[in-house]
Amino acid sequence: MKQRAGEIAAARDLYEEALAALSQTDWSRHRDGFRLQFYYGDSELELIGQKRPDTPEGEGRLAKAIQAFQTCTELRTRFGEAWARLGYAHSLSATSTAEAVPALQTAYELLPAREDVAMNLLLAYARVGERPRATELVTNLEHRGESPATITRAREILYQIDYNAAAQLVRDRDIDGAAEILQGVVADSSNPQMVEAAKTLLDRLGR
Repeated sequence: MKQRAGEIAAARDLYEEALAALSQTDWSRHRDGFRLQFYYGDSELELIGQKRPDTPEGEGRLAKAIQAFQTCTELRTRFGEAWARLGYAHSLSATSTAEAVPALQTAYELLPAREDVAMNLLLAYARVGERPRATELVTNLEHRGESPATITRAREILYQIDYNAAAQLVRDRDIDGAAEILQGVVADSSNPQMVEAAKTLLDRLGR
């Protein structure tokens, strides 16, 4: 693991040097500029373990990755993989989670057959509470003939959105509305942890 981390760091340094050498050129005219930006951003994501950073250093790396992918999409607007990585990187940020949605929507338009892109978009919808769009995406996946396992995973994200919405209704003192949503989660979810969480909240509400 340490050896791999060292190799990634070394590659990142090379990409950074190459980008610095090209800093005075017109990026839009440089043949490999967008690839260097993509590889640089990807290496920064690898160095934080493809997860939300929990240190200032990690946050700095994520910010650099986001900027690199953003530049990449500006240079090659039809490069779907860059949009996918930009959206994923935004989803790891504590400050720009909502910006994952438009990036991943573009990625999904460009890479409609990519299951990972669809699932990341669905998760982004969940984070911002976009139930209608999430439902539409799940319906698209069903029509596309995705595997039962994929559809089950996708539907469980919908139930997570519902649970979060119910929790917000509880905070807003709309107990009847919250209870109705939670009862639907209990009836339809196949995730034991989700069902238990919904039942626990219903018990707290006296339902």
